[in-house]
Amino acid sequence: MELTALTSYALAGFKLNDIKSSEGALKYFILGSLVSCLSLFGISFIYGFGGSLQFEDILYKLNDNSGMNLGLIIGIVLFLSSIFFKLSSVPLHFWVPDVYEGSPITSVTYFTTASKIGMVIVLLNISKLIIGNYHPINYNLIKIIAILSMLFGAFRAIRQTSLKRLMAYSTILNIGYVLIGVLLHNQEGYKAALLYILIYAVGSIGFFTCLIMLLGKDADKASFKTIQGIAENHKTIAAVISIVMFSMIGIPPLTGFFGKYYLFYQAINQEEFALAYCGIFTSIVAAFYYLKVVKAMYFSKKIEIIKLPMQYGLLLIHYLVVGFLLLGSFIISF
Repeated sequence: MELTALTSYALAGFKLNDIKSSEGALKYFILGSLVSCLSLFGISFIYGFGGSLQFEDILYKLNDNSGMNLGLIIGIVLFLSSIFFKLSSVPLHFWVPDVYEGSPITSVTYFTTASKIGMVIVLLNISKLIIGNYHPINYNLIKIIAILSMLFGAFRAIRQTSLKRLMAYSTILNIGYVLIGVLLHNQEGYKAALLYILIYAVGSIGFFTCLIMLLGKDADKASFKTIQGIAENHKTIAAVISIVMFSMIGIPPLTGFFGKYYLFYQAINQEEFALAYCGIFTSIVAAFYYLKVVKAMYFSKKIEIIKLPMQYGLLLIHYLVVGFLLLGSFIISF
């Protein structure tokens, strides 16, 4: 976990002569260090009150009715703070927009994909410990975090003009969806969570790749203004970005639809109606700003001619399009 964080701090400040990049990296490092200290403090609580760091022993202590339960729960909550910080979930999300905006777009791609997938896998591996027979304190805490992440990410993204800040809030929103699968605390829920974060990661890679191909070095300053009217001269890129946006909305037959359907279906099946309905509602809200991207490309007046700096990347875009479509068909058959 911490090795991943150290890499992220370096990537956030990769633009040496950029004030925003340095500011974002410094903020990220300071906050990340504080949260890591809280996590270590939590581990000491767990060991002090549980006498062990083995999951089985900690679960046994949690199920015991002794007075040590509260100390263990506090330790687990403090330990979770580091994971939720790295996942960008509410209320430990405040660093995300500034860091995403100041970082190079290639670094943002890493933050949105590999970094998040790694943390989701860690969270799934320790879910038995943090929820443990639906322990009400930990379970309700994560449930509140999931709902707040979905609502905050959906509504805060609406007024954004920077595409990197838009994706920052989109990440917060989609981590809320992933937490739904974690809260279901069964094999189907875990599969749904992992499938969803993988689909979101593929979509994010496709989106950022298109921006890099389209804008080159100016991709770090990507905004709605910079993609206005690009469909006129760059139909393939506009089409791929549109497919990615439609997938993130959850429009069939794209993979995003099946990821959301599987996730929400499992939530309803487990009678987690609040989580499912909140997820559906925020998906509708998020459709507004995803469609703004499509609108800017197809229905806004082009301000300047954009040169396509990397023609060889078009082949990758075609593969991404086919991947999105074929993977959706595979999920149906599965």
